[in-house]
Amino acid sequence: MASTHRNEALAALWRHAGRHDAALEAVTLTGAEPVLPSSFAVGTAAQISIAAAALAAAELWRLRTGRQQRVGVDMRDAGIEFRSEHYMRAAGQGRGEIWDKIAGLYRCGDGRWVRLHTNFPHHRDGVLKLLGCDYTREAVQRALDSWQAVAFETAAAEAGLVVTGTRSFAEWDAHGQGRAVAGLPVFSIERIGDAPPQPLPSGDRPLAGVRVLDLTRVIAGPVCGRTLAVHGADVLLVTAAHLPQMMPLVMDSGRGKLSTFVDLREPSGRETLADLARDRGCNSAEVMIDIAVEDGLETRFTKPPTSNQDRSRLTRMIQHPSVLIGASDAGAHVRGFSTYGDTAVVFDDFVRRDGVLTLEHAVKRLTSDLATAWNLPNRGLLRPGYAADIAVFDPATIARGPELDVADMPTGCARYFRGSVGVDATVINGNVAWTNTGGYAPTFAGTIASRRTR
Repeated sequence: MASTHRNEALAALWRHAGRHDAALEAVTLTGAEPVLPSSFAVGTAAQISIAAAALAAAELWRLRTGRQQRVGVDMRDAGIEFRSEHYMRAAGQGRGEIWDKIAGLYRCGDGRWVRLHTNFPHHRDGVLKLLGCDYTREAVQRALDSWQAVAFETAAAEAGLVVTGTRSFAEWDAHGQGRAVAGLPVFSIERIGDAPPQPLPSGDRPLAGVRVLDLTRVIAGPVCGRTLAVHGADVLLVTAAHLPQMMPLVMDSGRGKLSTFVDLREPSGRETLADLARDRGCNSAEVMIDIAVEDGLETRFTKPPTSNQDRSRLTRMIQHPSVLIGASDAGAHVRGFSTYGDTAVVFDDFVRRDGVLTLEHAVKRLTSDLATAWNLPNRGLLRPGYAADIAVFDPATIARGPELDVADMPTGCARYFRGSVGVDATVINGNVAWTNTGGYAPTFAGTIASRRTR
């Protein structure tokens, strides 16, 4: 690419950020394409993005000290920095293999190609499940021989996997995603709130005194954090030991940073994150949102139990005649639930443990009281002519089961599940709907209630 083109590209980035052209006179760009084998001007992209970041740091330094710095970026050096993980050495050793053994390009049955990204276990396992094959490149290739490339790309996307079909420039330009991206700016800067400006302390680097929590993963975000660290910011990488990691990338993008593990599943981890957020001048909600977005919404946050803690108040509620004890929390929540709605807790806690309800009274509260309050005729009692809705359970052992994550939703999404202990069977309308040995019956005993107008 000619030097005029890369200078124009750098100027366009600089102006898009709202900066003045005068600063561009301090930049020198050397070298020429190609520096890497690619259909794209990768060397130019590397050169002007590094130059733009360095120029921004130089401008901040000028504002802090009144002294102007010059910026020089050679295209070959920029290309090396964009592939820095290839050249990294730790204790004299190279990076080792980054890619999973089945990741990469494959030719499909229609002669077109797809690229599989399987470095994370859930992506790898999802691809193997979709293909129905063993964990070898040969097995994957045989399975893809029966697929069309775009069809497999689509099926993988619907399953939440990372698979892309290869396309020509013209095909990409005509594709819906290509058209959508073409209408977007190269980057955007969004003001998310108002706050008074804070003066920077004295320091020997452009970003000295700036404290950053790096809550990002894999490549793009961590490299941004590394860039801030290079120019003097105090950057702390926060991740968790149980999350999958591509260690060569973590090491390479971690240059200049501090790092720590925080497990947000544990109360102590959440407290640590809140302390870090306050120390960095933001609140824990902002930090949690950043983590969720950067992790592609894969991170799940749990809240320590706060309901049902005042036992005396809860006992008075349970015993009050105007309070109905429901069998549901009134919502089909697949990613979260409250601890109020499990009927087993009534027998486990308030009958057997605390003794605030008799067994008979608890059964009445959960059956005929509800049927009467909701005007459900011929239900709630074991009586001739009534619907035989029966739960068969052992009063000595009935309890809530453990909380589990079950990945049985469409596209493999997980949901919370908590079964029961000490329940033998459920009968609806006289038909056995579920047993603890055989599970759910193949047919449904109930009917869909029609909506009635009043």
